[in-house]
Amino acid sequence: MIKQDPTAHETPIKRRGAGRPRKAQKQTAEERRAYQREYHQRPEVIERRKAWMREYRRMRRSTETPEEREERLAYNRLWREAKRASETDEERESRLARQRAYQRKYKQQKERAQ
Repeated sequence: MIKQDPTAHETPIKRRGAGRPRKAQKQTAEERRAYQREYHQRPEVIERRKAWMREYRRMRRSTETPEEREERLAYNRLWREAKRASETDEERESRLARQRAYQRKYKQQKERAQ
């Protein structure tokens, strides 16, 4: 058996770089995060994301079975009840105001279509 030096690997092994060196980065991580945050707040990006999600949900719902649909609706009902039970008076008023505004807007759109 060959005896090894116990200090042989205490200093890191110098490795030769393979391939060409990396290109210097033009943005710092903080600048990149700021750009990403600004990009994801753009109206066209938000609309594209919403359209993609609408299509994805439509596709998922078209493939679900009646049992899966019942399970999903039952779960949503339970979740809504739990959320409403835990909401404060201010949150309840805010939710109801948003519902009224949405219904008013929907009613106007329906009237315009006729």
